[in-house]
Amino acid sequence: MSALHFPSALKASIGRPVYAVESARICLKFVDFLKLKKKKRIPFVVSLSNHESSKFASGFLASRLHPSTGSGRTGFQSSLQTYLGRINKLKEITLSTLFALALIACNDSKAPAPQQAGLRVSVLTVSLSTHSESLTLNGQIVAREQIRISTQMDGLRIVRVLADQGQRVEKDAVLAELDSATMDAEFAQAQQQGLSSNAALVQARAQQAQAQSALTLALADQQRFESVLSQGAVSAQDVEARRNAAQQGRDQLALASANVNAALAQQRIAQAALALAVQQRARLKIRAPVAGTLSDRQAAVGSIASMSDAPLFMLMPDGAREFEADLDLNQLARLPEGAEASVEIAQLAQPFRAHLRVRALSVRGSDRRGPVRFALVDADRLPIGASASANLVLTPQSSISLPPSAVLFDPEPWVYVVDKNSRVQRRALKLSANGYGDQLIVLSGLSAGETVVASAATLLSPGALIRPVNAAPVLVDLKLPATMQEKSL
Repeated sequence: MSALHFPSALKASIGRPVYAVESARICLKFVDFLKLKKKKRIPFVVSLSNHESSKFASGFLASRLHPSTGSGRTGFQSSLQTYLGRINKLKEITLSTLFALALIACNDSKAPAPQQAGLRVSVLTVSLSTHSESLTLNGQIVAREQIRISTQMDGLRIVRVLADQGQRVEKDAVLAELDSATMDAEFAQAQQQGLSSNAALVQARAQQAQAQSALTLALADQQRFESVLSQGAVSAQDVEARRNAAQQGRDQLALASANVNAALAQQRIAQAALALAVQQRARLKIRAPVAGTLSDRQAAVGSIASMSDAPLFMLMPDGAREFEADLDLNQLARLPEGAEASVEIAQLAQPFRAHLRVRALSVRGSDRRGPVRFALVDADRLPIGASASANLVLTPQSSISLPPSAVLFDPEPWVYVVDKNSRVQRRALKLSANGYGDQLIVLSGLSAGETVVASAATLLSPGALIRPVNAAPVLVDLKLPATMQEKSL
């Protein structure tokens, strides 16, 4: 045995650099032992073999830490022997090296304190960036306007339906028919009234003509009698009688003329009633006002048609075509005025140009979405109802973006945020439904300047200590053989 000489032992035992975290953790278990030796000035052995040194050190420390309890002595000795046994198997380091490390920790007050090990992890600092988000909308081709087709005859039963949803119809095509029994009776009555009024008018005009003839004769007699009255051929009484007869003729003609006017009025009433009956009979057949495609049908045989109910048919007329889709509230707010879009239709190679024509001012439904319409250029012949997609660019905005490797889902998205002590904390995120390139757009949950784990987040747990990729490792100038370096790393 010989006493340890610190400089020579350090020179002889320290050869190659190694990470202090792995070796110094167990070495410092000797601190109490070394302090005791230093205080009592007791020399200790450094030239023993690995086996003898292990036996000496473990027995001495066990008796020092647990002087009265054999169980405690045995427990500590067992744990220490386990670690020293690992060193014996390596056959690359002696107990004097461990003592030297302990002496460095005890005597060098300027030496850095050992640091806790952490997993080496890639991190990134998030920042705001301005980008234009591309958006793909799924929708369908619709007509610019839709025509509501309802009944004009309230309370009649539908007896035939001749067209269905999706069917293309021509102008004046019959779509449905209503029960005609009531209208047929009213039409027959109007016809009879018309015939009666015509006969009454003929009779009144005949009476008018007869009264006119009688008046003409009465006036002629009056004139003839008045012409010979001065000659004494007739008496004054005869002349007066002829004058009375002429006046009576005038009265009869006036009455006959009044009867003609009354008959004419009755005829006009009968004609109007007949015209109305004809019109109502025509309304029993529900027709397409223009050529187009039926987008909806509510008419059903046996149901009662009502002017106040939903329309029986919806018709999209031929002509201008539009692309219709629904957007969420955020997308509606970022949609620029007059936005241009490229609309693609399945099985058609050529896309169609379109521009924004209508944007919803409010959202609807539980999903809080609103409709938009893009007017298509040179697309009048496109089929109504065809599925289509539109590609457009939204108004540029500033936001935080992350690579997909930084975001985890279970099922909501979250990331690990690195605090100032290099520990990770879980943070929930809200992401945009649409990304930018291969980046995910963060709507809320992060602020510019914060640091997040960029990858390997699945290997971590909340509160774990990490070593960011840009941080330098803590080293001590300890020389170990090359084989020891590889095993320690």
